[in-house]
Amino acid sequence: MLCEECKFWEAKEGNPTAGHCHRHAPTSTSLAPTGESKVIRTLWPRTGARDWCGEWEPKVEVEPEVSY
Repeated sequence: MLCEECKFWEAKEGNPTAGHCHRHAPTSTSLAPTGESKVIRTLWPRTGARDWCGEWEPKVEVEPEVSY
């Protein structure tokens, strides 16, 4: 039950061992103070392919619809 096998996980382009969890909405995060203001970004949680959590669900492969 690893992130890389979960339907909510999306691998980072160019790096299949890192990605983002899309199970819940992205959250606002204060990245670093810059002078008197803070940098706020809204991000999906970063996870590794081998990480896991209690909300894992298997990926479901969907066959493309064939039209004749």
